[in-house]
Parts: sequence; structure tokens; C-alpha cells
Amino acid sequence: MWSSYHRWLLTVILLLASFAVSLVTDSIWNPTAVAFSVGPPPGYTRAPGEEPEACAECHLSPGDAGSGQISITAPPVYVPGQTYQITVTHTNPDPTRRRWGFQLTALDPSDEKAGELQNTTALTRIITGAPSNNRQYIEHTTSQGVDGTFAGQTGGASWTFNWTAPPADVGIVTFYAAGNHANNNGSSSGDYIYFTFISSQPDPTPQLRLDSSGPDPNQAAAFDSLLFLRDPFPKQSIAPWLDLGSDQNTRVLVFVANLSLSAGETVTINLVDANSQIFDVVAEDVRAIPNSDVAQIRFRLPDAINAGLCTVKVRKGTGPFSNTATFRIAP
Repeated sequence: MWSSYHRWLLTVILLLASFAVSLVTDSIWNPTAVAFSVGPPPGYTRAPGEEPEACAECHLSPGDAGSGQISITAPPVYVPGQTYQITVTHTNPDPTRRRWGFQLTALDPSDEKAGELQNTTALTRIITGAPSNNRQYIEHTTSQGVDGTFAGQTGGASWTFNWTAPPADVGIVTFYAAGNHANNNGSSSGDYIYFTFISSQPDPTPQLRLDSSGPDPNQAAAFDSLLFLRDPFPKQSIAPWLDLGSDQNTRVLVFVANLSLSAGETVTINLVDANSQIFDVVAEDVRAIPNSDVAQIRFRLPDAINAGLCTVKVRKGTGPFSNTATFRIAP
């Protein structure tokens, strides 16, 4: 006859055995996904210095990588300081792909953070961390009732966000991204992991530097080359005590990035005055500013230029013109 003690002992043994089987089932034969619906930790894009297996170390893909694709839409060239829209897109005709995720980072040639990533919707979030605390990542998330993983959706998914280029030319910027085409089965098994990257070149077009403290948002950083006064510039110099010879016209300095000149190459300054008269003036002097990516250009104000707001843009040789800026001509 079984005593109450024996019945209690048997119950305990059966419960422990059941618990042990559930542990083995969850950890070996049917691994539970390390669920990152709010986005994975930093460092999963397979960028230089990250874990080579990245997402695939947790998401157990079958031998066939599937028919999916991941792509990044980014500017082929960037202007320092400007903001661009970036899109990561997943496409997959496999109807078993029913949940989506991604992570992206932007790096300069030294594999350090390049520019600033910015959320534009609740579908993404920004994190920083491994392998360098300086790196910045953007990834899918779920927040405020918005599902950035598009659970249950077939065919693919996409995320759009902003990237502001570095304030100066840092060379080629590379965007690295990883993507998960998951089967939404609540497990890490059967997920497809993809990786891609794309590069953006610094814009070779000359860029006039602007003076943010001026009366016009596009006001050029410009000075009288003799007196270093800001605009408005008189057509003729107000320094009669200097021996300027027969040519009294004011010389103006403007400052331009992306202006490496070949031997014999000239710089042309295009001016449009307040009466819409157009002048193309050849620079009198162009020289690089030490320890800077900027060159200074000196040019002569034309005799017939009219008072008022004047637009200015520059180009080297027969290349494209720079951005347009403004300065003022005094009455």
C-alpha cells in the first residue's frame, strides 16, 4: 500500500521531470527567439568591428537563405551639414515571411560614426554602443502602440528616417544594415537574415560658407578684403588713405569648401545684382586656409553693379556652380 508520503514523493519527482523536459525543449530542440521587437542591442549590422555572425547567432536560419532582399536608399553624394531621407526596404515573396526587423549604422573611413541618424516616425529608435560607444544605430521598434516589426505582414516592409551629413567632408560614408525576414512563429528558428551596405561620396561641388548671423538665411560669409568689414559693401573702397592706384573698387572675400584647383584652373564668381544684371567675374586670388577644408576667394566688384541685395555663386573651371548665397551692395 502506498502511503501519503510515497504519493507526495512521486508527485514531486514527476513535476521535476516535467520541468527538466521543458527546459531541454526550450533551450535545445526548440530554441526560443531572443525577441527584440523593440530592436536588438547595438552592433548587429556586420559593420567592421562587429560580430561577424551578427543576428544569425540567435536567429537560426535554414540552409536556404530564401528569396528575400534588403536594400538601402541613401544619397549617392552628400553635402556637409545637409539632411537626407534614408530608407531601408525588405522584399520577400515567400508567404511564410510575416515579421520584419532591421538595424543600420553610418560610418566614416575610420569606422567611426558619420553624421547623425534621426527618427521621423515611432517605427524606429536610436541607440549607441558596441563596438564603440561613439557609434550610432537606428533600428525597428514597437512603441506608443505602433508596431515597427509589421507583425503578420507579408511581401516585405520598409522604414524611413533622416540622416544629417557630418558638418565637414569626412570622405566616403558607408551605411551598413542587417535585416530579419522572420516567420513570426515566436521562435528563433526558420528566420532569414540578410546584410547589405551602400556608400555616399562627398559632393565635389564647391560650397559657399554662410553667415548664420546675417539678415538673410543664405547670406555669404564675406568680408571687405582690405578692412575686413562685413557687408553692405560700397562699390568703391572707403579707405582713401591707402594707395590703391587707379582702381578703387572694393575687393570682397568669400569662403568656399570643395575647391581643390588644378594647375591653370580659374575660378569664376557669378553675381546677380538688385536690378537682375548678371556679372561673371574672374577671381583675383584663391588660396587655401591652413588647417581647414576651406579656401578664400578674392574678387573685384564690377563697375556697373547696382546697390541692394546681390546673389553670388562660384565655380572652378567649367564645372558646376556652387550653392547660391547673398550679400549687399551699399548705396
